[in-house]
Amino acid sequence: MVSLVEPTPSARIPGVRPAVSVVLPTYNRGYCIRRSVDSILNQTFRDFELIVVDDGSTDDTKDIMGTYGDPRLLYIHNADNRGQTARLNQGLSAARGDMIAFQDSDDEWLPEKLEKQVAAMRRLPPEVGLVYTDKWRCEPGRERYHWRSPVNMPEDGLIFDKALDENVYNIGPQSVLIRRGCFDTVGPFDERLTNFNDWDLFVRISRHYLFHHIQEPLVNYNVSPDAMTALGEGKAIEAIEVIFHKYLPDLQRLPAVLAKRAYWIGSFHMRNGDAVKGRAYIRKALRARPFNPRYVVAALLSLLGCRVYSAVRRLT
Repeated sequence: MVSLVEPTPSARIPGVRPAVSVVLPTYNRGYCIRRSVDSILNQTFRDFELIVVDDGSTDDTKDIMGTYGDPRLLYIHNADNRGQTARLNQGLSAARGDMIAFQDSDDEWLPEKLEKQVAAMRRLPPEVGLVYTDKWRCEPGRERYHWRSPVNMPEDGLIFDKALDENVYNIGPQSVLIRRGCFDTVGPFDERLTNFNDWDLFVRISRHYLFHHIQEPLVNYNVSPDAMTALGEGKAIEAIEVIFHKYLPDLQRLPAVLAKRAYWIGSFHMRNGDAVKGRAYIRKALRARPFNPRYVVAALLSLLGCRVYSAVRRLT
């Protein structure tokens, strides 16, 4: 079941599309969603729609969203809980803009974020599919600091191989502006992924489109205790395994990257009691880089069992 708090008709005239669609998935974020929504509605660039997709919240999120009268806002409330990735895709399906942006429901945009990104996107050739910014990382009890994203510019050409080696990992969905055509080319978010769905999307885009980096922090990235990153290492490794097999033919051209990824996965499984899976992945790392001391030692330790492997890892 989906219920909508619709904007006024003038904001969604058939055939009239906004320049930008902003997709914001949320779940039980009533305590902070207002600051996130307000930071979008208060942008200096005004030609956008904001699509808030509620993943079955049981707190006061729906009541809070009902207080807004801004005609650019579309609130989609779902009765069931399907996870962030599914709701990102639901928002994408509703989006009408020529450019797509994303926001996390606990983060904030600085007022000129969209203005600067749209100006860059309009200035750049259509081969540039993604424009992204730096962030301010904000943690409770600590002074915020400048989170510098990896630098990728159009003159670098296609960065697909670098993207496979995490070059786009720390960009973050809340900092990007993406041409709609990118989704026509590479498809939506991969709903098998509870973690790293943005990383996977950026990797796919990097195969076909150029990137442009605005080296200025235009997002407050608020580290919340209930963030997706708090799902735990197990969920993260599940996602990394999906990504590993998804890009395995490409990783086989990049043995150092393949080995690193396989070692992460194998080491996790050894530390969590699955020796069969752990040894299999560590052997993949060793085959890719047979003279790397780390992988040689890991392979030998894996033969001694999970308890010994974990004990030695803790010591080192």
